[in-house]
Amino acid sequence: MESKINQGMKEGLAELKRAFEQVKLKLHLAGMDVREAWKGVEPRLDELEAKVVAAGQDAARDLASSFEQLGGALKKLGAEIEKRAKGSQKSD
Repeated sequence: MESKINQGMKEGLAELKRAFEQVKLKLHLAGMDVREAWKGVEPRLDELEAKVVAAGQDAARDLASSFEQLGGALKKLGAEIEKRAKGSQKSD
C-alpha cells in the first residue's frame, strides 16, 4: 500500500506538470528573455520527478520545499508571460 505522503507527492508532481504544460502553451507569445528563463525552470521538473520516484517516506517530506519553490517559479514565469502577452496586444 502506498503511503499518503508518497501519494501526495505524486499528486503534487502531477499538478506541477499541468502548470508546466500551461506555461509551455504561452511560450510561443513570449520574448526571448522569457524563453531563456523557461530553460532554467524546465529541467527542474525532471529532477523533481526523479526524486519523487526514488524517495522514501522521509525523503518525500523533504521534497515538499522543492515543490513549493518550483511551483513559485512556475507561477512567476506564467505571470511574466501573461504580462508580456497583454503588453504586446496593447501595442498591436
